[in-house]
Amino acid sequence: MAAVPKRKPKRFYWWRLKKNFFTQITIKKLRRSENGDTKAIIYLQMVLMTIDNDGYIQYEGVEADICDEIAIALDEDSDIVKETVEQLKDMGLIETAEDDYFLPEAKNGIDSEADSTERSRKCRARKKEKALQCNTDATNSNTQATQRREEESKRRREKRRVDKEIERVIYQLYRKDRI
Repeated sequence: MAAVPKRKPKRFYWWRLKKNFFTQITIKKLRRSENGDTKAIIYLQMVLMTIDNDGYIQYEGVEADICDEIAIALDEDSDIVKETVEQLKDMGLIETAEDDYFLPEAKNGIDSEADSTERSRKCRARKKEKALQCNTDATNSNTQATQRREEESKRRREKRRVDKEIERVIYQLYRKDRI
């Protein structure tokens, strides 16, 4: 009987984009340069390239230099990629490590979890849901309170709508008198 190969667990990665990413001086400077918006997108794509490699872009030796490899991987013009890399080096957003590139900002924002973690989270949520379903008295009173809040909210929305309509009519009459 042939051995069944072990399934490699899935791992999900993401990069936390800072709220002020586009207002940082370095990114503003990058965007204001020639082809700046393209360069900013190239930088973001380079960050995503490193997401499962701890912030490193590795030179594989397929092309003459790493910039040409990055250009092919991103489907971008190699000259713009080279300009972007030089500008990023000047701003300290990319570092050279032997033949590879290291993006420190990418390393700081990368996070991940295994698919088993997601399954565990869903299982805990189901258990919590099941526990709430057993508490029927509390659930009924919560449902009644929720229904009262929803009805009150509907009344307030309707009152606001009517008030706005009245204001609109008054404004139109006012404009007719002035003309």
